[in-house]
Amino acid sequence: MSWSSIQVDNRRFSFTECWYLAPGWFSRTIVLFAKIFRIRLKMGPPIPMAARARDYEIQEENIPPHILGEIAPLLQELTALGFNSPQFSMATTRKVQNVEVCSVALPHRSGEMLAHVCYTKLTTLHPPLLRVFAGLQTRIGDDRSLSTTSGPRQMDPVRGDLVWYHIGMPVRELFEAHLRHLGEAQNVVVERIGSVSAVWEVLERNHQRMLAERLARGVWHEVAPEPGESEQPTIAGPPPLPENPDEPVLAEIAKLQQGKKGWGSAILIFGATLLLFLFAGSWQWSWRFVGVLVPILLFHELGHYIAMRLFGYQNLRIFFVPFFGAAVTGLRLNAPGWQQAIVALAGPIPGILAGWAMLYAARNGDYGWLERFGLLCVILNGFNLLPILPLDGGRVLDALIFVRNRWFEAGAVALAAAGLLILNHFGLGRIFLFLGLMMLFSLPHVWRNGRLTAQIRTGGFIPEDPSARSISREAAVAIIGGIRAHHSPKFPLVPKTLAQMVVSIYGRLHTKAPGWLAVVALLGTYGGALGLAGFLGFQTFTLRWQTQRLMRQLSEPVKTTLSCRCEDGLDTSRSGAPRLPNQLRIAATFPSGKDSTKAFVALSQQFSSSAVISRVGPAILVSAPVEGPEVDLVSALSTLQSLGGNPMIPAGSTNQSLAVHLRAVFSDEATAGRLEASLNDYFLAPAEYNLPPPWVQEEEFDATQRATLRRRLQLHRSLESTWTIAREDPQFNAVEEKLLEAIKKRDQDAARNLAKEQEAMQLEHAKALQRQILATNSEATDRPMIEAYLRRPENGARGTDWDEWQAEMGLALRGQQPEALAVLSRAASAQGWAERKARELTLPFIRFADPSNGLLGVIHYFCDHGCGTVQFELVVTDGD
Repeated sequence: MSWSSIQVDNRRFSFTECWYLAPGWFSRTIVLFAKIFRIRLKMGPPIPMAARARDYEIQEENIPPHILGEIAPLLQELTALGFNSPQFSMATTRKVQNVEVCSVALPHRSGEMLAHVCYTKLTTLHPPLLRVFAGLQTRIGDDRSLSTTSGPRQMDPVRGDLVWYHIGMPVRELFEAHLRHLGEAQNVVVERIGSVSAVWEVLERNHQRMLAERLARGVWHEVAPEPGESEQPTIAGPPPLPENPDEPVLAEIAKLQQGKKGWGSAILIFGATLLLFLFAGSWQWSWRFVGVLVPILLFHELGHYIAMRLFGYQNLRIFFVPFFGAAVTGLRLNAPGWQQAIVALAGPIPGILAGWAMLYAARNGDYGWLERFGLLCVILNGFNLLPILPLDGGRVLDALIFVRNRWFEAGAVALAAAGLLILNHFGLGRIFLFLGLMMLFSLPHVWRNGRLTAQIRTGGFIPEDPSARSISREAAVAIIGGIRAHHSPKFPLVPKTLAQMVVSIYGRLHTKAPGWLAVVALLGTYGGALGLAGFLGFQTFTLRWQTQRLMRQLSEPVKTTLSCRCEDGLDTSRSGAPRLPNQLRIAATFPSGKDSTKAFVALSQQFSSSAVISRVGPAILVSAPVEGPEVDLVSALSTLQSLGGNPMIPAGSTNQSLAVHLRAVFSDEATAGRLEASLNDYFLAPAEYNLPPPWVQEEEFDATQRATLRRRLQLHRSLESTWTIAREDPQFNAVEEKLLEAIKKRDQDAARNLAKEQEAMQLEHAKALQRQILATNSEATDRPMIEAYLRRPENGARGTDWDEWQAEMGLALRGQQPEALAVLSRAASAQGWAERKARELTLPFIRFADPSNGLLGVIHYFCDHGCGTVQFELVVTDGD
């Protein structure tokens, strides 16, 4: 005989195989998830597989009686239908879950079909899983078969075969269904099976086709046998069962209680789970947050760890759970309820106290990071004290109250699941959804264990000595018997699952609920810790909210609406260097222009040469040079307040700036339109050009120069528009469509090349339009400015070349004007825009480099062009 060892690879299952092979919804979810994400599951040890089907042959007299008793009714029904000459095959193995497999093949007297009776039994399950069913097979040519079976669907049929599943159908009905399916099949040639040798030939074909296809798909693959293990299964006789069916369960219980030696595995598990948690957390949150979270979680779990060691827990392990947190596990079979409650409280209470200390230290010093660290510590540990299983608060209540009655425990789990799902519904985080679903899935397990514990306790179980560190054989056998007596046979139990149930129920049977005095003391401690966490969190958030509210109030713009009549005049008192840029240091308003005039006179006498003082209607602006002697601003503020002033910018503030909203009405629309165009020409030009604004009133900048500058600014706008016109070219649009298509296809190389082509096309077209403007311009004095614009760095690249080009453009626009005008232009520069509606001109927002110079200049500019009254609004904001 030739045998090989076959290993199953779940990753190669088809989706239908994943569905039908798994026994339940949960198992199906696991298997499907493993297939989709290519995760290999442990499918048991290798299966011995014979090279030939006849290697499984066995005589009828060697079939165990219990198997014959199961298959005899089906054999009798098949014999009555004309099937005879049964050929028996059998294999048993103790290696793969103690499996018994027996198959009987019977040819029909017509020679057109072959019947199969299949018997499979897994003896290690409780109760054993037994399947007995029949199937009919007809060879239909081209090495194919047509089959009808009453057994369950599991593996996919061999390619080319036709299989119909009628689960649980009686033999006679199955025979009729097979004839019906055979009659409905088209283009089939029935091959006769008229002898015993032909039967084995069909069985050999089935075996070889199944083996070849599953090896080719990768569902099966051959592996070397384990050392000391036989490749060949037992062919005859039933598998040897243990003398006592409880022995495998007792062996698993011993493994669960066996102490883990050495720290190597514990350190490996801790390090591996920590790395997984760090990477998962950095993906979900950020590295900085995870770096803060890990020490808080570790400090929390160390509290549990120390308490468990003090109370004699065994096999302690600390590990992290990606996306959820950390945990510590240990085993003590008969820990009293008060000890379990202390272990649960030993994690969050030290964490809350540590967070309290950090919050206290942070409030007595400028330690914002320490406050955030302490607040997170309080929140996490306080959240853990919520009365929800599996959180620490739920474990405290479970050890003190829920353990007294299974109804309490099941009700608490159901309420906890509902509460978590409600929290997720209100958008507090997906983690509550996962926890809620976990609680729902655990509810049947909790109820089953509670019911079994109550039934075993009322069945006369005698608890052992509380000091015992392991489960005695007698107690284990008694609990196993109780579980088997009350467990539903619909859900078979393997020894490992049964052993875990024994350990859990043993702990329940020996967990003594504490006295009411201890319950009151522990519940008081629990409530105090939870209340302290809530108080600290509420207090911290309240202080933060109040601070943020105050900061918002301080940062909200301070607005004052004023008006200035041109006939009242504007006053300014300047230092000896009027062209130097100044910084606004004080802004104040007065009830009337007369009051502001008195304040202006007083301040002018007080600071005759060290500050710039401007009066704009009922407002006073005090500026000081950026580089110059210090000004006693506190004294200036005191003078303003003594004269009835209302400061808008406190004395000495350097982090606040003044923006202005202006509104003026002119005598005719033409004047308003001309001023609008002049202002917008200036505002649209880059500030780096250092152009003199229209309101600058200097001898060096006469009317002719103003007209020249305005003409050049309009020409500059025409040159700037060439870049937009170039994008409207049909060829440019065609390339842009190709670029969008490449981006949709995520073809980065093509997108990069098309973007370069688009930039080059825009540059070429824009330069051509600019040269056309140069050729058609009739003003010789403007040609240097156009030629300078043509030297614009390609693609607007920022850097030294760009800065030098902007300086050149500014000089070309200004013309041959003295450098002093450029200095003044920088001091008087502003940002904003102008809008016009009929005769009304509005500057919705304008911010000056030096408001004391700029605001006066704009109002002078408006008054000189026929405006009677200028309304303006001063807005003080943070920042530049």
